Amino acid sequence: MNQIFVIGAARAGTTAIAELVADAFELELAKGKESHFLAANGIPAKSLGPSGAVFDRSRDHTISEFRRRFRSWPPSGFVDGSTSSLYYAKQTAEALNEHFPSARLIAVLRNPRERAVSAYRYLRARGFEAETLASALDLEKERIASGWPHIWHYRAEGEYASQIEALGEWRARTLFLLYETDLRDNASLIERIGDHIEMTPRRGASIARRNQAQAFRSPWFGRAMEAARSSWLAQRAPEFVRTGAAKAISPLRSSEAPEYDSEGEDALVTLVGEQAERVQALTSLPTRAAWHA
Repeated sequence: MNQIFVIGAARAGTTAIAELVADAFELELAKGKESHFLAANGIPAKSLGPSGAVFDRSRDHTISEFRRRFRSWPPSGFVDGSTSSLYYAKQTAEALNEHFPSARLIAVLRNPRERAVSAYRYLRARGFEAETLASALDLEKERIASGWPHIWHYRAEGEYASQIEALGEWRARTLFLLYETDLRDNASLIERIGDHIEMTPRRGASIARRNQAQAFRSPWFGRAMEAARSSWLAQRAPEFVRTGAAKAISPLRSSEAPEYDSEGEDALVTLVGEQAERVQALTSLPTRAAWHA
């Protein structure tokens, strides 16, 4: 059985890669946005913060819950994407060793500053984040200590080097991709993934861009829609139902991404330079050039 996990940080392109792999190699994609199962032992039992309850409803705590994301178990092959699995890399490695010892990983890395800003704007667009970026960064350690979900960890989620190191032996079975360069070339990307997972892709597969940070016209409505999207029923609804619902609410979004105060971005410059150096040394990815560090 081909077992493929796409790991990374929130707003780094993991969803697009997971969908591409499932489509190109005709593998079953886990139902629902993200299972977070590999990271389950690292995530607090109860998440707090404005989106904590929404997050807890959508994630899997046990292997039995994870298996229910598929039509039958075991499938002939599957793909799962989880934005928390690299962040909680130690727990991810432990879960892989226990449940999926023959799995292959694909990790997507994005410029830490741009990823953090994207996550911030995503939460602003859905009516969850009320602070300025600068204030949110100041509050980050307090939020983490209080059990807020990983997507609120704007700076910490971008500390890739320590996460990669924590993968241990699984690093050798991980294909590392750069959001800025690798996601732009379909043919080359699919070929590299095929070589990594030792499978031949179907013809005509291409990557899709999803999850744009457009705001709902009403913050209250945005929170309600996010709660509905992450409900148990929505996570297990057929693909055509979820696609139809997404199209139906699309007109309720504004055409522009939400405005924000960019004052806090300067605080992330040091993080970019530090991570570019360390990640390039660990993975041989050209992060210094790609992230202009």
